[in-house]
This record gives sequence, structure tokens and C-alpha cells, in this order.
Amino acid sequence: MLSATRHLSDFGVVDGMDAPSRRRFLAVVAAAAGASGCLGSDDAGTDPTSTAPSSTTERPGTPTASPTATAPETPTPTDPSTATDPPTASDTATDPPTGSPAPAVAWRDPFDGPVTAQPVVGENRLFAGSEAGALRAYAPSGDLAWQRDRSSQVRDLTVADGTLLALVGTDELWSSHTVHALDAASGRERWTFSPTDWWLEVLAASDGTAYVATADDSISGSGETLYALALDGGDVEWSTEIGDPREAVVTDDGVFVSAHGRVHGFDRADGRKRWSRSAEEVYSTLAVVDGTVVYADQSEADGVYSELLGLDAGSGEKRWRFDSWAATTTVAGDGDLFAGGARTARIDPSDGSARWTVENPGWLTDASLTGSRLYAGGDELHALARDGGERAWTWTPDPPQGGVSAAGIADGTLYLDAYHDAEVRNQYKFAVETADGSGRWTFENGTELTDLSVGTDFAVAGGEDGTLYALRS
Repeated sequence: MLSATRHLSDFGVVDGMDAPSRRRFLAVVAAAAGASGCLGSDDAGTDPTSTAPSSTTERPGTPTASPTATAPETPTPTDPSTATDPPTASDTATDPPTGSPAPAVAWRDPFDGPVTAQPVVGENRLFAGSEAGALRAYAPSGDLAWQRDRSSQVRDLTVADGTLLALVGTDELWSSHTVHALDAASGRERWTFSPTDWWLEVLAASDGTAYVATADDSISGSGETLYALALDGGDVEWSTEIGDPREAVVTDDGVFVSAHGRVHGFDRADGRKRWSRSAEEVYSTLAVVDGTVVYADQSEADGVYSELLGLDAGSGEKRWRFDSWAATTTVAGDGDLFAGGARTARIDPSDGSARWTVENPGWLTDASLTGSRLYAGGDELHALARDGGERAWTWTPDPPQGGVSAAGIADGTLYLDAYHDAEVRNQYKFAVETADGSGRWTFENGTELTDLSVGTDFAVAGGEDGTLYALRS
């Protein structure tokens, strides 16, 4: 993950927590399905059908020993009136196949190639990038604010503190990645960072600092570097050795990283290593709640392939082990911890005991948890009471999916990403009423789609067909 926090508050969405990478969701689903069998439940609950919403509208208007950042480039004009205005959607957009319920598309915008980076939302801006290197910023209305053209594929986007971090490069052998830091409002490039001839991961960004790690194709528990970079100028605040990176969670005073074969705790101020613990296999479960670092490792219990471990955030000492069933995802908030996998449960972060458990499998993301509910995905979606686990409703996707997961909530609508075992795996997006679980629409265009990002009243995804879609709630 990229486990960097996505700042959505300016589009009316509460900021998410550092949470399990949704880019690893498919791998987690596949692993759990193989170990646990069918993800379904005999208790299907409510099975609402999707309804077709209103008609489509088009896009409106038009110096240290450590590596250091390079000087910014001379920016291209930032006035929206001078930015490149792509062709209108009616020229190139691909409509859903005949017979599929058509969602209300607020606007759509064609790119010069597949949209490869999951769109992100910042301060009154929406950002998207393409395989051909186009990087665009939009107003919430869909008006193009600015466009920059990079030399290679835009792989990943992260926005924090008014800075857009664009990870650019391919994953081909011997290719290199570069992090471009741009002013989110104007598109002016502030700095770039490319310390090696290999790959990079932006793990997190918050409170003026970005955490960027190196990676390569020789997966190892050592030999890679974690950099803390100042967002304003790209200076290296500190660096430390890790293995090939997976996830990171940043707290007020600590940075916690899962890497190949190990989990590390560092002081946030200077990068001093607090502790490092061996981990055979870390699933997408890294979380920190009330001074406890939580992750899942291979299980020592018979018949359970993964278990949760709770460590003291300061010392790394093990506080508890949860091995009642296979846990593969977690989400935390307001002092609460929830685990999903073979079942779904609320876990006491102080001792690892289950406060409540439901038998339904659960796939959890940062968007699964709200003030009163937990939305647990899988081949069905269960809306559970946060406090007691009571089920409010169950929704079943049509067509059936290998897994659905919460992407975000806006205006009473829960948006869902999905995976299914077919040639186009990430093909479907769904919208469901939070009140009763009735389906609002199903969207697919026959090609691979990025994960959704959710704004005030719409969600956005990019397509392999080269189109950015804003889907109304």
C-alpha cells in the first residue's frame, strides 16, 4: 500500500486511517479462499436487486550523504484555461454492455491510455494518472484544473498536506521509479526523488513527512532503505535499513513497517529503531491501536493458517496472540480493533480477546468502519453493529463475485470494489444503500478498473479502456 492515509475530508469524506492495502486485497481473498473454502454463508439475509439509476451526463467544461531531491522543473502554465482539455467523453467513452444496469455517470474523461493509478482526492482536487504518463487534476465538478505529462507510467498517487506524490515508472526488470512531488493546487513540481536504479513504494505521508522505501525483484528481509522525506522540499530527514516493504502505519511518535520476513518499529522523530521482530508471512493486517501494534503471521495452531499478534508499540514485546481462526485483515479506529478472515470479530486491543464474533467471513478495509457500523465484505457484504455485532442487513452482488470490499460512503451510499475469478478480475463496481442494503447500481465497462476513491456525492475509478469515470451516488 501503499498504506498512506488518503485525505478525503475536503470532498466531504472523513480521513481514513493507515490501513490494509487495497492493492493486496485480491491476494488476501485468494489465500483465504484456498484455506477456508467457500466464502459464502448459509444465512444469506436480505438479497436486494440492483436498480438502474438516471441517465448519463458528460464531463462539464473543459546536501547529505543520503540521496537528496532534485531541483524542481520549470512548471508549465497552471491556469486551468491553458491546461490540456481532453476530447469529450462522447467521442471515446465505453458504455456498459447491453443488459447491465447503468449507473448515473456524473462525468467521464478519456485519457491517452489506460488509467493505471487509483484516483485520489485532496483539497478541492481529484487526481488521476495514466499508463502513458498523463497526470491530471480536476475540480469536484469535473473541470480540468491542470495536466502534467510524465515520462513513464503513473503507478501510484498519494496526497497529503497540499502535496501530491506521484510514483512514476514501470515494474519491468532494471527499470527505475521516481517520486514526483507537486503542489496539489497548481501542479507546480516541487521536487523529485529517485535514490536508486530500482523500484520505490510510497508507504505513508502525513504531518509534513513522506515515508518512501526502496524495493527490487530479489525479495529479502534486508538490503532496502526506508526514507523519511520532508514534503515541502524533499530533504531526507532520516533513513534506515529494512527488507522489501509491504505496509506502514504512522502514529504521533512512531513509524511501524511490515517488510519481508520482519516487522519493525521506529521513532518518528529520528528513525531510531525501537525493535524488529521476525515474521514468516505478514498479511494485510498492520494496525496500531492504544499502544499495541497488530499484525497477522503464520499460525502455530493446528488448522489455522494465520493468527493475530499484539505487540507493545514501544518495546515490541508480545502482549497477546489470537489464534481462534484465520485472520487476514484488520481495521482500527477510536480505540477499537476489528479483524476479518474466516470470521469477523471485534478484538480487545489490550488482551486480544474477542468482544463479539460472527461466523460470516469478513474482508475489511479502512472504509469498512463507521461510527456505528462495520461493513464486512466477502462474496456477500454484511452490515454489522459496531458495538455488538448484530447484523442489520446482508447484500449479495449480482453477478456473483469472489469478493467485495468497502471503498467509501457518501450521501447514504456505500460504494464497493469487487474481485471475481475471471479474465478481467477487477471489473465490477457496486453502490448500495446504507439504510437497508438495497442495491443502487452495478457498473462495469468490460475492462479492468482501478479501485474506487469516494468524494462527497460520487465515486471515481479509472479504466483499462482509458477513461476516468465519476459515478454519482
